[in-house]
Amino acid sequence: MGRDPVEATADGYSATALLYRRLWAPLLLPFSSRLLRMLPMARARRVLDVGTGVGSLLPLLRERAPRAVVVGMDRAEGMIRLAPSRFPRVLADARRLVFAGGVFDVATLPFMLFHLPSPVGALREVRRVLRPGGAVGIATWSESYEFPAIDAWTEELDQLGVPADPTPWVDSSRFTNSPEKMQRLLVRAGFEPVRVRTAAYVRRWDAREFVSFHDRFGSVERLDLLPAEERGAVLRALRRAMRELQAEDFVQRREVILSVGRAS
Repeated sequence: MGRDPVEATADGYSATALLYRRLWAPLLLPFSSRLLRMLPMARARRVLDVGTGVGSLLPLLRERAPRAVVVGMDRAEGMIRLAPSRFPRVLADARRLVFAGGVFDVATLPFMLFHLPSPVGALREVRRVLRPGGAVGIATWSESYEFPAIDAWTEELDQLGVPADPTPWVDSSRFTNSPEKMQRLLVRAGFEPVRVRTAAYVRRWDAREFVSFHDRFGSVERLDLLPAEERGAVLRALRRAMRELQAEDFVQRREVILSVGRAS
């Protein structure tokens, strides 16, 4: 049998945990924070952050639910080791939550549901650990995506013959990438959809910042397959290609879907 793709995905995140905390987590946190404002946090006594990663959301959960026990859970050991130690942290698989049924008031799933082979199965497991009337908040990416620079970057990697990333990352975004799909998932998993909305993600990069980020995080798996001297030559070629682009090519536009459901 092949390797479990969820474990492989978790290992990939573990390997880049420090970079993730510094370069990527800050970009996602504003949207996760916006999700919390859609949830009934003030009276919650137990809150579970599923796929907590490096735990960036945990302090905000505590602020929003000051009387609650806030628990962070993730499958990637390298990530959760970086989460704030003042919070309970659990290394576990979201497909089989290691908690008794009906013990949490609120569960959050920030930018992680599409990393599971069966999003509806994972949501049913979340429903199991929520009390009746408990709330779930989910952040996912929509299908809309516009970023000419990353298209040019990937094309250049391919033309230079850089091997594809061998990590079998899980990508179930086809089930989660529209408000309508998220509404259907919530209903199938036993939730009443309370609110599903979208938020615009727009970021303007400059060429130097873009190369630095994608060298150290975005394409690290592909570039790390190369010998050191070849890697340097590839990076020089990538920098030249990026200098040929226009400023508008470095504008990244995406859409975030923020979904809230109530356990029925």
